[in-house]
Amino acid sequence: MLFLALSGLGTWFHEPWSDELQAWLIARDLSIPAIWNIMAVEGHFMLWHLCILPLAKSGLPPESMCWLAWCLNAFTGWMMLYRTQLPRWCRVLMLFSAPMLYFYACTARPYVLLPPLLLLTLNLYPKRDIHPYLYGLLIALVAQIHVFCEGIAAALFLEWTWAMRHELKTRNVLVFLLPPFSALLAFLQVAGAFRRSAWTSMIPAQGTSFGFGHRLHAQLSEMSGFWMDLPMLWTGAIPIVLLLCFTFAVIYDKRHRPILMIWLVSTLWMFACTVFLWMWASQRTALLLYLAFFVAALIYLLHPPQGRNSLVIPVTLSLLFFSTYWTGFHWLWKDIRRPAASFQQVGRFLQKNYPPGQIVICHPGLCTQLSAFAPELAFYNLQNGERRTYYDASKEALQLPSVPVNELMPIILEKDCPLVFNRLRLPQFAQRFPGHFPDLRLECVVPFQNTLYQPDDLCVLVVRPLLPSQ
Repeated sequence: MLFLALSGLGTWFHEPWSDELQAWLIARDLSIPAIWNIMAVEGHFMLWHLCILPLAKSGLPPESMCWLAWCLNAFTGWMMLYRTQLPRWCRVLMLFSAPMLYFYACTARPYVLLPPLLLLTLNLYPKRDIHPYLYGLLIALVAQIHVFCEGIAAALFLEWTWAMRHELKTRNVLVFLLPPFSALLAFLQVAGAFRRSAWTSMIPAQGTSFGFGHRLHAQLSEMSGFWMDLPMLWTGAIPIVLLLCFTFAVIYDKRHRPILMIWLVSTLWMFACTVFLWMWASQRTALLLYLAFFVAALIYLLHPPQGRNSLVIPVTLSLLFFSTYWTGFHWLWKDIRRPAASFQQVGRFLQKNYPPGQIVICHPGLCTQLSAFAPELAFYNLQNGERRTYYDASKEALQLPSVPVNELMPIILEKDCPLVFNRLRLPQFAQRFPGHFPDLRLECVVPFQNTLYQPDDLCVLVVRPLLPSQ
């Protein structure tokens, strides 16, 4: 109950980030075929978009996807406590780690699907001969979460295939096609990304050094901030040492070789992805933690360790869990104290005080988040007059109109359009405004929040005629 209360409190105060809103807007505005097509731009798989699609299409607010993530995380916590064989103190420590308390409870990203699927796979593992199609389906779903999870799905599939090599039956052969078919489907979704700048920008220019060691060092430094955000640990030494200790503990018993293969293949795949594709971030780093928990729980399910050696794995895991506590409670308190930005508040204000179809002029980069919270309004970019969403590549499909920049001011005056600026950009605009429009003045309708300073703090302005006394 304490875990549910703390994670629920964070979810209540959490304002969805821009990457969360990206998926929400795609699910809300696009058809399923269009979602498939845009995955080539996103570099992601559409499973998460399909999960939140019913919420987005039904007109619920974007915060509802965060509550979906919280429910999935609550189910994961229940499975950890009551459906695994690890020592109780180890399970409780994992329950209050950063991913469980915040990153997979409050923030809604595709990664939240992995923990419940892994634990369902764990519970089905002893019965996979009885329910092969269900077990194959779970592996296939893991392959659809994210590129980082492809290695986990591949490792589970390879271990399963090796274990069943002498017991294959004609009626079960088809089940082994499920995971490869799912992996192929996942690749087809993002195949177009290899031809786009999002992927080609990661390829070094001709004649330059790839700098593998430099990039790996940078990634480990980024990863260390998740485990324990202290300057002395900037090299990521402590989590790497703990992960190596965990690996050697798995190697110690020969009976663990199939489980060791799952751990090594999955881990090496993640490290390769983080060097070549995406850098470590809190939610992606947390995948390693869940994978380690799964491997340890599988060992205790199949071959419970005996004697003094039985404490090596749970103690190592518990140290990894505990080293994330600072990060988890830091982000939790940060959201409770103040949201990440004021898009949610400003969007709600505009939706409440302006009629449907109202044109809102925004400083570049603000249109998309606001459109998630105020879907009935039309947000235009001040820089180029385009009506924009996050998925810029889909503008042609949506046929979003554009307006020349020199025509924006007459529209503002005629339609009484509000203007939205962030804290850093407003002074530049406000200083030039009197010189260009001496008969007009800017009036602030919604000021900055008088709390912590945030560069993304928004204010809403309206243009009024300048009175003689002013």
